[in-house]
Amino acid sequence: MNARRLALVGAPMVLLVCVGGTTDAQTPPVTAIAGTVADDRGAPLAAATVTVTSVQPRTARTTTTDPAGRFRVDALAPGVYTLAATASAGYAPRAFGHASLEDAGTPIRLVLGQQFSATITLPRTSSISGQLLDESGAPATGSVRAMAWVRRNGSRTRQSFTATADDDGHYRIANLSPGSYTITANGAYTGGDVRRMTPALIDRAARAVAHPDEPIPPLDPASAPTFTFVPVFYPNAATDEDASLVTLAPSEDRTGIDLRLRTTPTTQIDVAVFDHRGLPVNSTLVEVIDAKGQRPAQSPLTDKDGQFRMGRLLPGPYTLLVHHGVRLSGPGEPAAVVDLWGATSIVATIGSVAKARIDLFQGVQVTGRVVFEGASAPPADLRSVRVELVGIDGLYRPLATAGNMLTRTDAQGRFTIEDVPPGAFAVQVAGLTGPWSPMSIMAGSRDALDTGLAVELGTDVSGIVVTVTDRGSEVTGIATDAAGRPVMGGYVAVFPDDPRLWTKPSRAIVSARFDSTGRFTVRGLPPGRYIASLVSDPMPGGPLDPTMLAALVTGGTRFALADGERTSIAIQVK
Repeated sequence: MNARRLALVGAPMVLLVCVGGTTDAQTPPVTAIAGTVADDRGAPLAAATVTVTSVQPRTARTTTTDPAGRFRVDALAPGVYTLAATASAGYAPRAFGHASLEDAGTPIRLVLGQQFSATITLPRTSSISGQLLDESGAPATGSVRAMAWVRRNGSRTRQSFTATADDDGHYRIANLSPGSYTITANGAYTGGDVRRMTPALIDRAARAVAHPDEPIPPLDPASAPTFTFVPVFYPNAATDEDASLVTLAPSEDRTGIDLRLRTTPTTQIDVAVFDHRGLPVNSTLVEVIDAKGQRPAQSPLTDKDGQFRMGRLLPGPYTLLVHHGVRLSGPGEPAAVVDLWGATSIVATIGSVAKARIDLFQGVQVTGRVVFEGASAPPADLRSVRVELVGIDGLYRPLATAGNMLTRTDAQGRFTIEDVPPGAFAVQVAGLTGPWSPMSIMAGSRDALDTGLAVELGTDVSGIVVTVTDRGSEVTGIATDAAGRPVMGGYVAVFPDDPRLWTKPSRAIVSARFDSTGRFTVRGLPPGRYIASLVSDPMPGGPLDPTMLAALVTGGTRFALADGERTSIAIQVK
């Protein structure tokens, strides 16, 4: 009896052991990124912070290196990741595959069970020093900036590092990442116009002292010209385009980067602003833009009479722009904010005060609807979809920036954007989820998706049809070297084979980054014939630069793309 009971108890124990073994065998393989962080001499860096970020969904995990500079991040899902590291002061941060300041690094594509090995090199930081001199060669005080192009969130942007020269004119900018920099300087006094002492000014001051009870006559600008400091670029250039780059190696202390300040005569303008009813507009900002499209100084606000005077301007042509919101209401109607626009041109000259009047007007109305075409079910409620106009050409482009003309569609996809100024605008659609992407934006018989929407003064634009589709095209590819190995680092530029289509904005001109397997993906191209060409980086001109595109035609890979087609291409580095 006891033996039988023991046998019955023992059988399940054997079964339990077998089940446990089966569970262990089904454990999924570990997907991980591991490697080392070292300095530019190959020495391992302990306690460096390593961040692994998934591209979609965007989540990040961090770890630190051990005394041998090693790190490991386990339990990663298959997908695409970026890898970056930072260390203590004295080392520049870097991403995996980072080749220059303008390089965002190489994405890492992981499949299930892959153990990816990576080495990240953090270079030691460098410095730039020199002396600031005035026009006579004497030491001067002022600010010095080192500027470099970097890539952040997929966009090229200028990063600046600033130092102030001491009383002897010496400056030093430390903790710079190795790379190429533009060095610029400006004088310490940049708050307004400076007048050189002239006989007319001396006589005016003497008369004021001798006759304190008499009114001081108005100052003739021609008898007392003003001047100001203007930026100077190393070695002795007046513009950024003519400057020479200073390229730093790791741990380099570059000395002798001296700059001599410049002054130039200045003038001033008087401006008056009136609304669409002819009334003065107070407390509004007038944007003053020079011939290069730059804002030379911060404009003051208009006073109670709608006027302002702006000095410290270099002679030359300027465009004056106003975008002003005013609350208006009719009899028995609630007040509403109306956007008013105005512009004029003016030429500032030395020895006189240029005067201008700006009359504001109300913009036009742009209306339309968003429709969905495809096999997938469209959203039941379209109020999450946003339609925005962003200026790409015309007088008001500097003010027609992102966020100024944005609206949500209603539940049926209809939208209205009020008070739009004249010009050409890119129509952008956001808030789309799933497989949906814009296919066309029809304004009458013209597709504004690639050419932009033309808006004329006094003419409303209605009946725009924004069509989105789930049949978007997709081009995938792989880049290999002569030995068949995947190319890590670099970009592919994809553009039409017809130079007449090299215009801005354009869905047909894009660039994509290779991942760790040499693969890239480009989505949303319109039908047509294309060229795909390798570039180490799409900068400085960017893939939209026609000069750059012309140089990429020879040796590029040609392919054709039909509407909604998905195709693959292969590119070999020669």
